[in-house]
Amino acid sequence: MCITSDSQAQEQEAIQMMKLAMWCLQIDCKRRPKMSEVVKVLEGSISVETDIDHNFVVTNPPSFSAPRIVVMSAPPLASEVSGPR
Repeated sequence: MCITSDSQAQEQEAIQMMKLAMWCLQIDCKRRPKMSEVVKVLEGSISVETDIDHNFVVTNPPSFSAPRIVVMSAPPLASEVSGPR
């Protein structure tokens, strides 16, 4: 099997993109890259963070309370009440 340098470069680029994706998928949002950092990685200006947590499953999902429904009423507009003319 002959592997060309072009296919090796493509393989390395694919690996870098997977690492970037893993960096973006960190459970702790403080460990995720800023959008400007993502752009710089894609441009090749900076490298992907190497200290990536490989646990992408939330074992204790946060509990969310039921959303509060706020009803605000206002008198109908004259055009809504009278209909088309």
